[in-house]
Amino acid sequence: MLDHAFRASGTVRSSHWSLVGALLALAVLVGFCVDGAWARPPTDWEWQDDSGAHRVFKAPQLNDFGQRIHSVGRLAMRISNVGVFGANWISPLAYRRAPYPSGEWPSGSGNDYLWAAGLWVGGVTSDGDTLVTAAVYQGEFFANPLLPDYIREYAEGMPGGVPQEGDCEVGDDDGDGLCDEDFLDGYDNDGDGMIDEDFAAYSQQMFASVYYDTVSWFNDFVTNPEDHHHPLGLRVEQASYAWSQPSVDDFIGIDFKVANIDTGRIIYDAYVGFMVDSDCGPTSFGANIARDDWSDYIEFDTLYTAPGTEPESLHISLAFMWDDPGGDDGGNARGILGVMFLGHKTDPQGEFAPTRVGIHAYRNWSGSGEDPENDGYRYSYLMGNSHTTTTIDTKVPKADDWRFMVSAGPFAEVRPESSITFQVAFVAGQRDPEMTTYRRDSESDKRQFLGTLIDNAIQAQRVYGRTEPHWRTSAPPPPPDTRLTPGDAHVVIEWNSYPETVADPFTGIMDFGGYQVWKNVGWDRTSAQPSPQGWRLIQDISKDMLSTVATGMHGIGEYRYVDTDVHNGFPYWYAISSYDTGEGQFDFLNRPVKMYGSYSQSFELIYPKSGSYRTLDNVRVVPNPFRLRAEWDLAETEFEYSGNRICFQNLPERATVRIYTLSGDLVQVLHHDAFNSESETCWNLITRNDQQMVSGIYLYHVDSSIGTKVGKFAVIR
Repeated sequence: MLDHAFRASGTVRSSHWSLVGALLALAVLVGFCVDGAWARPPTDWEWQDDSGAHRVFKAPQLNDFGQRIHSVGRLAMRISNVGVFGANWISPLAYRRAPYPSGEWPSGSGNDYLWAAGLWVGGVTSDGDTLVTAAVYQGEFFANPLLPDYIREYAEGMPGGVPQEGDCEVGDDDGDGLCDEDFLDGYDNDGDGMIDEDFAAYSQQMFASVYYDTVSWFNDFVTNPEDHHHPLGLRVEQASYAWSQPSVDDFIGIDFKVANIDTGRIIYDAYVGFMVDSDCGPTSFGANIARDDWSDYIEFDTLYTAPGTEPESLHISLAFMWDDPGGDDGGNARGILGVMFLGHKTDPQGEFAPTRVGIHAYRNWSGSGEDPENDGYRYSYLMGNSHTTTTIDTKVPKADDWRFMVSAGPFAEVRPESSITFQVAFVAGQRDPEMTTYRRDSESDKRQFLGTLIDNAIQAQRVYGRTEPHWRTSAPPPPPDTRLTPGDAHVVIEWNSYPETVADPFTGIMDFGGYQVWKNVGWDRTSAQPSPQGWRLIQDISKDMLSTVATGMHGIGEYRYVDTDVHNGFPYWYAISSYDTGEGQFDFLNRPVKMYGSYSQSFELIYPKSGSYRTLDNVRVVPNPFRLRAEWDLAETEFEYSGNRICFQNLPERATVRIYTLSGDLVQVLHHDAFNSESETCWNLITRNDQQMVSGIYLYHVDSSIGTKVGKFAVIR
């Protein structure tokens, strides 16, 4: 049950990350309710289209407690439904071992800029307790595993999520006279009998989730009462956004709505904060990348003039972290990761909230014994030096394992059933390659050092603030639904015509222009995603050329393209993107500007394979020889803990691979059963006696229904 006995025994407490492993195991076994039991809603979305016809769409509900990646832009980031951003949530013991990026920029580069970031909310309750709920590193937010509080994925243009014309700012999608009254949480929030039916999706990739700080049953497993979690009584609605088109693909925007659901308490002098532990560097260096980071803060006003528009006055406040150019991890990561506060709840009278948007405190500290140990210390970090003055830390004496926190507030009162809304953005950019030394005493030197981070921060501020509701910008049509089918030395790519029915979310014009077919060759597995440099356009199909790929069918399969430039057993990535005609969008010379979708919006891996007449002639070992620390290796995971890998490629659908020493000792047995399209089996170089392979020459023997094959491979350590 969600615990409503929100009463702390004191004003200071602490909480430790060591609980998380046990909590994850227990979370799936515990039922929750908030203010009584909610009925589980159906998993279908229902709405009426323009003709009044009833529509049903299967909701893409993602039930996995925070294993989703923002992947459509150049900043690839893991998000969760427990208030944590980054790979830390996967395992506190597996540094950089998650199977997906944490905060990788550019996507596919192998350079990461985020260990973990998370939400902090603190305040003084009406019964006198000073409490802080912290996602990082206390793990004090939880999603509801038995109700549909999962992560839900959306995108501009998907069925049911397109802004409609009407009297409302975005549109009355379901014809009930109200506009966008449902948060995307799987509930009938407005009581009209339909679920998540009335919403507008923003950006090319949007995730929405709900979580709470009201769980305290895990205190039973903590012996020290001062380590107990005492909830504030919060419900958090979180939505995050990523874009694929150039100029807006280097940041991720986030909306938070923090509600006080404890009907018996007021929260006074509340603050919302965002704590960031970046750890910048190449993931191949492991834990070493954390030891030579720097952190600082910059705030300035600027004028931005887009082609053909009037100047815009912008205020930029940005905390950021970067890798020491001369550090012990090689200085190979030249990016910078920043966090911006873009907006929050305000009160012109200052009675309940600040009068204007701004960062109240920026605090930075070293992980070498300076992490706040209890709620009292955490609240002092959120508050800064006082409730009335801004606090900006200036201490950065040397490169170290730094963290930083930015906060907004104080929100004088958060009454029961009221809420705080605020918006932040992660922004990435490249530091100036000519500046190897950071000079913090000069504002102009700071801005020059930050390089493209400044440009990207300005674009994030513009996209958030240029319209109401926020986060709206022109975009290409969404990608179609796609199906890949492997064949003998070919891949069949099929898709539907849905993008042709979607208007531009900003101009409202039906401006579909065509499709592009993308292919990525040479994936080296150093990242879970293919490198951006590997993508190439293999077909451009304008709307005037659609008849050349049309099949006469409907749905997926309406269009078809066959790629024959492939080899059986090798990995290939494919994507279909859409573009528009540029109608209604003009540059400073009044010329139409086309917008192109990206391969990053929807890509898929496939292995071509041959039919039953296949032979074993093409079976091979990759890499051969295997060298320790080769680029072929992957980051270690709990499933592949050696971090090493070789693959036996071009195997038939079923085969057994036995590995021997030259003296005939059996080292390992691999069973290959390609029930899907893959024609390879990989091995982590751990023997059947759970030992690492030593250097030497080894034999492999493939046994299958179509014959046998013997070969050699070498291991060099």
